[in-house]
Amino acid sequence: MTIGDIIDREVEEAVEKAVEKAVEEAVENSTKQTKVNDILELLEDADGDISDALKEELVAVTDPEQLKILLKYAAKADSVAEFEQRMKEIQQ
Repeated sequence: MTIGDIIDREVEEAVEKAVEKAVEEAVENSTKQTKVNDILELLEDADGDISDALKEELVAVTDPEQLKILLKYAAKADSVAEFEQRMKEIQQ
C-alpha cells in the first residue's frame, strides 16, 4: 500500500463521516422545525394570537426534550398566555 493509497482512504473516510454528520444534523433540524410548527399550530387553534417574540423563543429552543414537553403543554393549553406561563416555568 502506497502513501497515496493511505491518503485516499483517509480522505474517503473523512468524507463519509462528514456526510453522515450532515445528514444527522439535517434530520435533527427538520424534526425540531416540525415540532415548533406543531406547537404554533396548536396555539393558533387555542387562541390564535401568537406574538413574534414567542415564535422567536420557540425557534431558539434547542433541547429536543424541552421541545417535546412544550408540545405537550401546547396541546393542553387553553390559551397562549397559559402556554407562555408554563414555558417560563421550564426555562427557569
